Amino acid sequence: ATQGMALLPATEAFDMGGSTETLRYLAPPHARRMPAFYLDTTEVTVGNYVRVHGKTRPTPGCCDAIPADDRAMICVTWDRAAAFAELAGKRLPTEAEFEYAATNGGQRKDVSSVEGRWTCGPVGGDFGDRCDLDPQQPVFGLFSNAAEWTASRFSLYPAMAHSQLSDEQRQFRVIRGGSYSVVVGQPKEE
Repeated sequence: ATQGMALLPATEAFDMGGSTETLRYLAPPHARRMPAFYLDTTEVTVGNYVRVHGKTRPTPGCCDAIPADDRAMICVTWDRAAAFAELAGKRLPTEAEFEYAATNGGQRKDVSSVEGRWTCGPVGGDFGDRCDLDPQQPVFGLFSNAAEWTASRFSLYPAMAHSQLSDEQRQFRVIRGGSYSVVVGQPKEE
C-alpha cells in the first residue's frame, strides 16, 4: 500500500502553527515531534476516485460539475475521503503530518500561497508547493489545488488551551491546503 508514496523522515522537533491574527487557532508556533510516515505524492485525481468508487456526482451545494480526470477530486465529504483512503489500504494524514509536509519539514514558513497567488491545475504539477523530504518521491499539491481533509479533529493549540470549544466544534475535522477561493469553487486556473 506504500507504492507511489513518499516516506517522510522523523524529526525531534519542527515548528507547527503560525502567527496570523485572522487564524488565531494556528498560533503560536510550537515544537512538535514527528515520527516517520508515508504520504501520497499527489492529491487523489478525479479519475482515480471514479475508478475506485464508480460513477460519482458532485456534492450538493459544493460544485456544479466534477472536473477533468487529471484534476484533484473536490467536493468530497470527510466520510467519503476516509472511505477512499481505507479502500486504498491507506489513511488520511493527521493535521501535524500534513503541516510537516507542507512546510517541507518546517523549512517553509508561509504555506498560504505561492508568491501571493493560488493555482489550480493538473495533479502532480509543480506549483511551488513541493515537498522534497523524500528525495526519491517528491510530494506535490500541498497547498495548491484542493483543500484536503486530515484525520484530526479540531482542537486548540497549546497556547489557546484556556479557551473553550463547544461540543459542535469538537466534532469538526481539520482541513489543510487549498485556499478560500478553492474551497468556495473559484480557483484561478494555471
